[in-house]
Amino acid sequence: MTIGKTHLLYAAKLFIASMFAFALAESIGLQNPYWAMVTCCVLSNPVSGAVRARATYRFCGTLFAGVLTLAISAFLSNTPELLIIAVGLSSSIMLGISFLDRTPRAYFFQLGAITMMLVAIAYINHPDTMFNMVVTRVTEICLGILSVTFVDSILFPSSLAPVLRKRLKGWLADLECWQEDSLDGKTGDVLAETDRIRLLTDIATFNQMMTTLGYDSSVDKTKRQAAVAIQQRVLLIVPLLSSIGSSITALPESLRTALAPWLANISMQARGERPEYGDLDADLPPVVQLSAWEKLIVDELTECVKHWLRLWGEVRRLNAFLEGESLPDSLYSEMMRSKVFSPPADTGMAIRMFAGILTTYTVLCCLWFLTGWEQGANMVLLGIVAIGFFGGGDNPGAAIATFGRFSLIAMSLGALLSYVLLPIAGDYGSFLIVMGIFLLPLGIWAATNPMATLVMALSLSNVNFQGHYAPNNMGLYLEGTTGTLIGVYCAFLCASLFRRWGTDHVLTRLIRKDAQEMLGLDRHVSERDLRRYQERALDRISALGTRLAALGQTDRSAQLLARLNTGINLIQLQCASECIRKTSPIAELLREFRQLPLNSETPAELLDKLNASLHYAWMKNAHELLYPLTRLRQHHFPQALQWSPEHDR
Repeated sequence: MTIGKTHLLYAAKLFIASMFAFALAESIGLQNPYWAMVTCCVLSNPVSGAVRARATYRFCGTLFAGVLTLAISAFLSNTPELLIIAVGLSSSIMLGISFLDRTPRAYFFQLGAITMMLVAIAYINHPDTMFNMVVTRVTEICLGILSVTFVDSILFPSSLAPVLRKRLKGWLADLECWQEDSLDGKTGDVLAETDRIRLLTDIATFNQMMTTLGYDSSVDKTKRQAAVAIQQRVLLIVPLLSSIGSSITALPESLRTALAPWLANISMQARGERPEYGDLDADLPPVVQLSAWEKLIVDELTECVKHWLRLWGEVRRLNAFLEGESLPDSLYSEMMRSKVFSPPADTGMAIRMFAGILTTYTVLCCLWFLTGWEQGANMVLLGIVAIGFFGGGDNPGAAIATFGRFSLIAMSLGALLSYVLLPIAGDYGSFLIVMGIFLLPLGIWAATNPMATLVMALSLSNVNFQGHYAPNNMGLYLEGTTGTLIGVYCAFLCASLFRRWGTDHVLTRLIRKDAQEMLGLDRHVSERDLRRYQERALDRISALGTRLAALGQTDRSAQLLARLNTGINLIQLQCASECIRKTSPIAELLREFRQLPLNSETPAELLDKLNASLHYAWMKNAHELLYPLTRLRQHHFPQALQWSPEHDR
C-alpha cells in the first residue's frame, strides 16, 4: 500500500480528535474516558460531510437508546429477567429496522441498539446505577462526537463537491456513449451491457452520497437539488435508451435506410449543448411510402426519441447550472421539488435478519444465565455486533468470520497497548507519544480498510483507560477475548438458520421476487404504479447485475433491461386497457406475458396473440395500446414478418 497525503491526514485527524476527547473526558472526571476515544475512532471519516452525518446519527441514536433504557429499567429494574427480554426485543427490532433503511440513517438504529445493550446488559445486576451509567455513557459519547466534529470542521475540513462533480460527469459521459450505441442499433454487446448495469447501480445508489451531502456545508441546497434532478431524469432515460436501441436494432433494413437522415439529425441534436426536437419530423420518410406496420414503428420510435431528448436536454441544462449558468424558471421550480431516488426496502431480508439477531441474543443470554459467567455481557454484545453489522451480506459466514479474525487482532493489539506500551508512559507527554505509536499506524491502515477502524475501537474498548494506569488482570482480559470469540461463533451459527448463504441463492431470490412482482401486475394500475415499478425494477436490476458479474454470468445482463422494458410496456397496456373486457386479446396477452420467467425464451405462440392484440387496438384506433404492443412485438420477435391489419380503419 502506498501511503499518501490523504492517509496521513486521516490518521492525524483521528489521533488529534481521540487525544482531545480523552483529555476532556478525563478532566471532567468521567468514569470511562476511553469511550470518548472509541467514539472518535468510529466516527472518523476522510470527508467532513460523512463525519457530521455519522456524528448526528450517533448522537441521536445514543440519546434515544439512553431514554428508552431508562424507561424500560424504571418498570423492570426489580425483574432482571424481564429487563433482559425487553432489551433484547427492543435492540433486535431496532437492528431489523436498520435493514429497511438503505441510507446512512440506518446508523441511528444500529448505534441505538448497541448503546442500549452496552448500558442495560452490562449493568443488569446493578439497576440502582443505571441512571448514572446512562448519563455517563451519553456524556462520554457526546464528548467524542464534539471532538471529532471540531477537529474535522475547524482544523481539517474537506468537501464532497469535487467527488460529486466527478461522479455526475462520469454519468453523462457514459450516457453519451450509450446514446450513440442505441442510435446506431448496437445492442447485445456483453461488455457494454455490463458497463450499463454498473452505471445503473452507481446511479441507483446515489442516495448514499446525497444523505451525506446534506451535512456538507460546502455544497449548497441548489447544487444538491440539481444533482437529485439529474439522477431523476437519468433513471427515466435508462429504459428509454434501452427501448430505442432495441427498436432500431429490430428495424427492417429498408426502413433503417429511410430513417438514416432522421437518426443522424437526432445524433447531432443529442451531442449539442441544447438538444431540441421540434424540427426532427422534417427528416422522416413520407407517410405514403410506409406500410401500416412501418408507420406504427416510426410513430412509436418518434415518441420515445422526443421523450428522451426532452429529458436529455434538461439534464444538460442542469449540468450547466452546476457550472454556473442560469436555469429557466419552470425547470428551476421542478428541480427544487425533486426528491432523491431511495431504493425500496427489502422487508423479507429485514425479517430474516431480525429473527437471526433475536435468536443469537437468546442463545447467548441462555448460555450466560446457565454458566453465570462474568464475561457473559461482553459475549452477548459482540455476538450481536457480529450478526447485526456483518450478517446482512450475500455470504454472512465469510463476513462474520472476517470480523472474528479482526476481533482477535484487536484483542492482541489491546494487550500490547495495555501491558507493554502504556507502562512506559509516566506523564501526559509520554502518554501522547505511546498513543501516537499505537493510533497513527492504525489510522493510516483505516484510511483504506474500514476493518482497521473496528480494530482500533475494539482494542481501546478492552483497555481500562483511566486518569492513571490501571490495567485489567491478564486472566480477566483473556476471558474477555474468549467471550468475544464465543459470541462471534454463535452469531456465525445463527446467521445460517434463517438465510441461505451465497451469491447464487440471493440471485435466485431476486429472480423469484421479480416473477412475483410481474404476476402482481394484474390489478388496477396507474402512472404512480408505473413509477414505483420502475424504481423497484431498477433497484433489482442493479442488484442482479452485480451478482451476475460476481458469478461470471455477465452474458445475462442484457436480459435485465429487456425485462424492465417488458414490465413497463405491460403496465402501460394495463393502464390503457382498464376498460377493456377481460376476454379481449389484450387481457389474455397480459396474462401470458406476466407468467414468463426472467431467463426464459418468449414462446412462439405469443406472436399470434400479439398480432391479434394489435388488430384489436388498431380497430379501436387506440394509440395508447398500439405503441406498447408495437414495442413488445419488436423486442420479443425482431425477426418476425411485418404485421399488417386485416381491415383498414
